[in-house]
Amino acid sequence: MLRVSAYDGVMQVAPKLVVTSASTFWRPEEAVESEVALAEFAELKEKLGDRVEIGATTFSETAGQKLQRKTRGWLKKLPYLALGAGSLGLAVASAGLLTPLAALGVAGAAAGGVSATWLGAGLKEALSGGGQGLAAFHTGFEQLEFENLPTEAASQDGLREMSIKNMQLYPGATHLVHLNGHGHGAKSFAGLPAKQAHQEMAKAVEAAGQKYDVVFYETCYGANWENLHRQAQVADYAVAFEDAIPRSNTSLGRIDLSDVLTPAADATTPRGAAVRLAREAGKHFDKAAPIAAVPFPERLSKQHRAAVVQNTDSTAVAVDLEQVQSKLSPALDRLGTLLFDALQDSEIRRGMKLCREQNLLEQGQDLVDMGGFLNGLRGYLSEPESLKALDTTLEALDSAVLYKRTGEKLPLSGLSFHSRPDRTRFSNPATPAHDDPTLPWGWVKFIRAAY
Repeated sequence: MLRVSAYDGVMQVAPKLVVTSASTFWRPEEAVESEVALAEFAELKEKLGDRVEIGATTFSETAGQKLQRKTRGWLKKLPYLALGAGSLGLAVASAGLLTPLAALGVAGAAAGGVSATWLGAGLKEALSGGGQGLAAFHTGFEQLEFENLPTEAASQDGLREMSIKNMQLYPGATHLVHLNGHGHGAKSFAGLPAKQAHQEMAKAVEAAGQKYDVVFYETCYGANWENLHRQAQVADYAVAFEDAIPRSNTSLGRIDLSDVLTPAADATTPRGAAVRLAREAGKHFDKAAPIAAVPFPERLSKQHRAAVVQNTDSTAVAVDLEQVQSKLSPALDRLGTLLFDALQDSEIRRGMKLCREQNLLEQGQDLVDMGGFLNGLRGYLSEPESLKALDTTLEALDSAVLYKRTGEKLPLSGLSFHSRPDRTRFSNPATPAHDDPTLPWGWVKFIRAAY
């Protein structure tokens, strides 16, 4: 029996899988990744037909936005009117998109001042012309109205409004949100400050009256405990990568969304969709010469820097976000309290620093593999209470990770944590990693004191 829904009096076949995608890139030369993702969505629609609908927003920074972002420290000192409305107004234009979208007759979305149509421009034109601002696209209907997307709308606004619209149009479907762009755990994801992005997702969930079923991070370091703890408020499951993932527009190839999302559409439950998605995404890294063959401390050296950037291995995970928030976070709270007290022992303090150094994931000296770190601590703890809390935390970590794909030489546990939460020296807008009042204070206090 076909499920149907009405929109403007027209009966539509209700899809099984609905994808809301938000791509954000602050450098024009990287915005092509949004175009490639849209082309893959077109392929997905072509394969699955009425079983899937996709609503996507793409964002590339305008000159006015760049001025605001780069100069926010001294911009307040300048007379606002001297800049002129044209400098600060966010020009919204549809980017040059790939041919398959036009071939499918995918509909554009009208949103007041924000408008876009699917265009049949080639990749070279997309790279050279570079649409700026926010553009919205949808595969389902001829025209969508977004009452809350003004002309100056930015990426997070598009994510919020497209989410609300999709949930309203297809309440019975499995809802997956795809977040594409640079990421750094709880500091930044999908090219946005994590706190800001999360707030807009929370607004969408409140307005629609339902959570996302699955959140898929096509972003580096998305499998991060602090990030997923907060995202449990807006989604049931997450699919993410603990390590860095290859840039989408490199010759290394990319995670093809058409291939990755197809198995998710066949799943009978959101949990099954998350596991299938992670398993398929992990296949992308089954390639020769992974950076994982290089030990963690050596991976951060200059001689391996190119291999890190062109990473061909990572840990893809499917995570139960309810387990993260209800079991893992309380366990870390208790363990952190005990570790904080143990810092008075100089030998234990030295061991904590060593465990951190041995499990660093990136050159920023911040993100640490949680499982590797916790297991390393075992050799420095002797108090029965601390060892019991450690075991409870590791068990909670295992229960939260539903599926983990990792290379033979990549000993990642699936989730990371921030050891330098206030350090925001990142190439994109970011917020402090512990800028979330619901994080367990016992663990937060320990990290601040230890590192």
